Formats: sequence, C-alpha cells, structure tokens
Amino acid sequence: MGLVFISYSRKDIQTVDDIVARLKNDGFEIWIDRSSIKGGDLWTVAIVEAIDTADSFVLMLSPGSTASDNVRKEVQLAQDAQRKLFPLLIEAVKLPPQFRYQLAGIQIIDFTNDPDTKYAELVEVLRANQQSFIEVKQPETRQVEAVMSEGNISKFGTPEKEKLMDTLANIAETARTNLKLANISAGSVHAFVDMPRHAAYVLKTAALNGDKRLLKHKIDALKLDGEENYVLVSTGEIGLLDLPKPKPSLFRGVISSIIAIGLIVASIFVFSPSARTLFQAPTPTQKPTATPTQTPRPTQTFTPIPTFTKSKTPTSTPTLKPLIAAPEAVSPKDEATVSCGDRVFLSWEPPRTAEGISGYEVSLDVISNNQSKNLFVTQVDARTTQLSISKEVSDHCENSLAWRVRAMDKTGTGGDWSTLSVFYAKNEPPRQPTISLDAERQNDKVICDPYNPNYAAIVFWNEPRDLNGIESYEVVIQVYNDSWVTILDQINKADRRFEYVDINNFSYCEKRFQVAVRARDNLGAWSEWTPWFQFLTTLPPITPTPTLPIPG
Repeated sequence: MGLVFISYSRKDIQTVDDIVARLKNDGFEIWIDRSSIKGGDLWTVAIVEAIDTADSFVLMLSPGSTASDNVRKEVQLAQDAQRKLFPLLIEAVKLPPQFRYQLAGIQIIDFTNDPDTKYAELVEVLRANQQSFIEVKQPETRQVEAVMSEGNISKFGTPEKEKLMDTLANIAETARTNLKLANISAGSVHAFVDMPRHAAYVLKTAALNGDKRLLKHKIDALKLDGEENYVLVSTGEIGLLDLPKPKPSLFRGVISSIIAIGLIVASIFVFSPSARTLFQAPTPTQKPTATPTQTPRPTQTFTPIPTFTKSKTPTSTPTLKPLIAAPEAVSPKDEATVSCGDRVFLSWEPPRTAEGISGYEVSLDVISNNQSKNLFVTQVDARTTQLSISKEVSDHCENSLAWRVRAMDKTGTGGDWSTLSVFYAKNEPPRQPTISLDAERQNDKVICDPYNPNYAAIVFWNEPRDLNGIESYEVVIQVYNDSWVTILDQINKADRRFEYVDINNFSYCEKRFQVAVRARDNLGAWSEWTPWFQFLTTLPPITPTPTLPIPG
C-alpha cells in the first residue's frame, strides 16, 4: 500500500496522533513529520522528498494548520507534485483566502461531525486512490532548472558554467562529477542540470530555506522537472516566476542620460530653425546689415516654417516608436498538434537585441467554424518566456488556436508581432485501466458458495490519468459455456470503480470468466480495451465429517 503524507499543526498533535494510529491499524503506511519544522524552523530534505513520493496527502484542517505558513507550503508542494489532496476538518475554522484558493473544488471531510462515519469515509477514499494510483519507479536522476535573473546568456561562458556547477554540487552535497549541464536557455539565464534524485531534493530544500549560497551566486529561483511552479529563493515561497527587475548600473544610467540629452538637442536643432541660431556663433558682418535687411528677413524665414513642419510631421512619428524586433515563436509551432490532456505552454525566444524590453504581450485566439475569437491578450515581465495555456486548450479541444507575441518597451509601446502560429488541439484518449481481482482464492481459483453470501468476486480497476478527467467506464463480463457468452455489458460512472459479479449460484460455479474494461474521459474519448482478465470459480472444499466411534 502506498505512502500517506500527513500535514498538520503541532497544536493538534493529540487529535492527529489518534487518527494516525487508526490509519496504521488499518494498514496504511504513514509519513508524519516529528521534527521542529512545525515550530517555524528550517525545512528538511525528508519532508520535501516524502511529499514528492507519497501517493496521498491528508491535510488536517484546524485554526492552527490554516495559520501555518509551513502547512500552506506543504499543500503547494503537494499540488506541484500532483499528489491527491484529502482535507480532513478536525476543528471548525474559517478558511483564509490562500487556503480557499488551494482547496477549490476539493471535497472536505468534516471529521467534527460524526467522527466514526467520517473516518470510515477517509479510509474509503484513501484506499480508492491507492488502488487507482499508478506507482512509478522513482528515477535515479532529476533535472533542476536554476534561474539567474541578472545573468546574460551571451556572457555565460565556460568559466561561469563551471562556477555554477561547483556551487550547485556544494549545496546539493554531492560530487561535481554527478552533475551534468543539460541545457542553457535565455530569458535571463536558465540552466538545466541533471543530478542524482536525492541531490535534487537537497537543492530544492536549500531554496525553500533561502540558502544564502544560492543568492550569492545570483540564483533567484529553481524547480525540478515536472513541476510547474518555482521556489523563489529570496522568500522561500512557491509560485510562478516573477523576479525583481535588475537595477541598471550607474555607468549605464549616466550613458543613457547623455544619449537622451543628445537626442533632444539634435531634435531641437533639426526641427526649430529659431533654436538653431542659439548654437551658431554670431558674425560681425550681421550687425551693420541688420537694420536695412531686418524687415524682409522675417518674411523670408517665416514662410517656409509652416511648410517645413507639415512635411516633417508624418515622418517624425515613426522615429518615436521603439525599434524592437519580433520575438521568435518556439512552441507550439505553426501547424503543430497538441494534446488536450497534456500541459501546454506557449514559449518564445527574446529578440536578438533585447535592450530596453520591459515585458511581452501575448495574444491567443480560438478558430471555430472559420471564425476567430480572442481568448486573451495578456502581458508578462521581461524574464518570462513561456505561458501556460493548458486550461484554454482543454476548454477548446478539437479546435484550432492561434497565438503571437511581441516585446514591449519601458513606455508600454509594443514592437513587431511574431509570425502567427496556428496549432490544433486534439483530444488524446486516456490510457487503458488495469484490472485486479479481490476474492477468496484457492490455487488461483475464486471460491463460489451459494450458501454463503459473503463470497463474491470483486473486479476493480485503476483510474487512468487524464487531465480532462474520467467520466465513465464500460465493463464487459463473459462466462465460458461451450463458447464465451456475455453476461454483463454496462456503463459505470467514474465514481463507481467496483463491479460485483454474482457467482453465488450453481450455474456460475466451476466456470471460467473473463472481464474487460475501457475508460472514457470527460471529452468523450475512449481508451483501448484492457486485455481479457480471466479467473476460475470453484466450490469450497468439503470438510470431512469426523467418524464417531460406535458404542460397544
């Protein structure tokens, strides 16, 4: 049975310990922190790794736990690792806004009302989750993405790479030879480093604890592969990448000011002849001739000024626009196909000349019945080069979508748009379920007893993962009687993962059965049928009646 992580406040330790003891007695493997983190100390690697590897996450809700930042972060870590959350209300509390957001759409089990019944409900949902959970062997290595906001990828050469790798190896408490730099991308500097699994958890824990060695190396955020959110090192918080903009150097600020003043002076000199005379040295010959020629001179200079201004007005406006090239749309590419059941991100490369960019503007449209409808136009900061659109893709599955991006300067003016990329969102069917059998067995045979209603063959299957959610299952059961005969073919709703096969009658004893199941997601796509799962039924063994001696 899989691991169950318990998140709680030490103020509730007596109630929590009672529940944990009952869960252990019912066969659950429990992971519960007994260290001092609940008092506000540093995070431990054991907690971070346990959350990432558990298949169930039980949140003990109370005034103490909802007031705890550590409990809140544990919930964020669990959601980022896609662990199934089971909130158990052990004391009445009004949920703060951050918990209402985290628990939106998740049913809370009210343990304060009829504890025995609610405990049984908790056991039921935990067992159902573990039966549906596909246990994946933990990889030997994990990839860590380290983000350096003040870095410049064009200047990130071999010495900088080696220094980064030495720093990460030191903090992760592993040998330098265990680390491999897999890739580096722009948008600040994003370094993707492969390392042993445990070392990755050590590094993530250091980020949660705001390790000063990370900050000293200008590492502002990091995350592990498969996670959506970053750990922001300066605060230890978990969220999207939203780092402070680097402060410009004093030298760059002075140079920029000088250039700006120069441009202003040049503009005045070109467009205002009257101001131009301020920069011309006076000539001695003008004074004697000023009086006889003073009257016609204004007439001669006044007439061309309106004409000059009008002719220059249309062409002066473009010079005020920023000369920002278009970013390169990386993914999804034009004419690509994406799956509605996967995480989908828009990603782009910054323009080659990225100076003066304050952010990006991204537009996404859906194309249906040859008509285009805008879904959003949003702006992100200059360090962001990807944007999640998983919800939009899922909401508009089996349609074409179009997107483009452009860079913005510090005045809020946009540059050129990237080439429009049109891609298709396709609903991929869920994977096959996996069938199991829970029944009394003897030599791989299921016992059927017409006189004992407690005997039954219970066929159940896991819930295959699909981001669109599973809506229902189709179950087919056949019995062999000279040939295979279907005795059941029905649709089961997603909340019914069990099918009871009535074998408690003589006609179904000593027979061979086979079962097949397929799943349908909420968008109507069917998985493939499982292979036939077969089992035999047999009568219970006959207990011999003891022979009594005949009275002599």
